[in-house]
Amino acid sequence: MRRGRHLFRGRQTGLPAWNRHYGLPLLGAGVAATLHLACHRAWARAENGTARRALLDGLSHSSAALVVTLPAAPLVPEPGWFVAAGLAGSLALDLDHIVAAQSVRLDRCMTMPGRPPTHSFLFVLFASVVLAGLRPWRGLGLGLFLGLGSHLLRDLGTGGAPAIHPRRVYELAYPVCFLLTAGLAVFGRLLAATSPLVSRTGASDGEPR
Repeated sequence: MRRGRHLFRGRQTGLPAWNRHYGLPLLGAGVAATLHLACHRAWARAENGTARRALLDGLSHSSAALVVTLPAAPLVPEPGWFVAAGLAGSLALDLDHIVAAQSVRLDRCMTMPGRPPTHSFLFVLFASVVLAGLRPWRGLGLGLFLGLGSHLLRDLGTGGAPAIHPRRVYELAYPVCFLLTAGLAVFGRLLAATSPLVSRTGASDGEPR
């Protein structure tokens, strides 16, 4: 396939290899982490069930997704789609609130006593494996896994979630969840670095061999 026909495809040029694979991704992740902490702090002060709190919640989750996907992005065949999958996962997980509350009104779907059963590690793995099976060489399954995982980790530090068992709420201190999110970023990069996707990527234009 030709590079120009695919959105987000193609390797970066004109930058030293260290900057492409380490410097810029780490800088981006650091900026995203700073934004995440600022949005999370503002979210904690916002009134529950309001549009302001919903917006800050979305920004907190999406910035956390950037923290965990940017370090691994240079190592996958389609970095843009990889990050997009992480961002989508970080936001889509909260759609189950609308289903559970049977309402799109923020004062209802954001004020439920607990999070739905789909806020679980089992669902995170299931959704990621399904997407990986549909697009096995693009690394989108890993991107979705990191985005969903970062969302779930933040939820564990903001009221808890049924992460392991649907009838039990698990909760951790938020600083612990933030450190776990950083660990998830390292884990994601290690997975991307050791994935067969890297060896299957063409030497010139990122095409699978």
